[in-house]
Amino acid sequence: MKLKIYIDEAGRGPLAWPLYVGAVLPRQRFTKNHYKDSKILSERQREALFQKIQQTESKNQILYGYGTASSREIDLHGMTKALQFGVLRAVQMILQKVYQAEIIGQLGKSLCSCDAMQGIVLQNLFLEQENTLEAMAQIADIFRWLGLELELSIDGNRTFGVDQTLKCPVITIIHGDALIPEISMASIIAKVLRDHVMIELGKDYPQYNFAQHKWYGTQEHRDLIAQHGPSDIHRKLFLKEYFPEFKKKPKKPKQSKKVSRPPRKKKPLAEKLF
Repeated sequence: MKLKIYIDEAGRGPLAWPLYVGAVLPRQRFTKNHYKDSKILSERQREALFQKIQQTESKNQILYGYGTASSREIDLHGMTKALQFGVLRAVQMILQKVYQAEIIGQLGKSLCSCDAMQGIVLQNLFLEQENTLEAMAQIADIFRWLGLELELSIDGNRTFGVDQTLKCPVITIIHGDALIPEISMASIIAKVLRDHVMIELGKDYPQYNFAQHKWYGTQEHRDLIAQHGPSDIHRKLFLKEYFPEFKKKPKKPKQSKKVSRPPRKKKPLAEKLF
């Protein structure tokens, strides 16, 4: 059996956390009339469609998940790696729902001790928070062992290395959020959830006037950063484009220290021979 998961992200360009990735595993076919790209929808339309997505999941017509990557992860690893983390975490949430809804009952009825052991391993892996790459690789292996093959469709033209981690087909679709309704759903999930978080963060950081610029690199936002300094949720990797102090300074080559030694005394020729 193949599990086809559709993926899109929101928040790649802003100067501050968070990056959100949405994912959808459909249980029925959808048409373009059902959902549209989140970028062409108003905030009210996105909210209404997000509620519809939640209702659709409650009817067991889809499973949806999301993953995030923090500004610290973006600064440490770069945007491509952060997107990989976000995609893997979104997929992990969906696979955990599949496990809870469909697999755990089957494993409980199985008389094979190997099946029970795989169930215990999955439970522990779903609790794993640190080694995302290693945990997801093992989860994908166990799902394959159970006869469930993964296939991902990602908006854009890059796989972010997810295909290598999960060892599964990853299809990239340019403008997929406008062409594929399931990717449109993923884009709505990512955008709405990110906006919810950013509204709350805006209350904690009122000095940056979040409501006006949504944390993008507008002139007003840059002026406020210059005035108040960056917060702990700003992406230092992105700020270096506007603020020279965040650029890495070239390291000065180390100069070898010369150790002064006393001049060697010349030995007499007779002393050299004996």
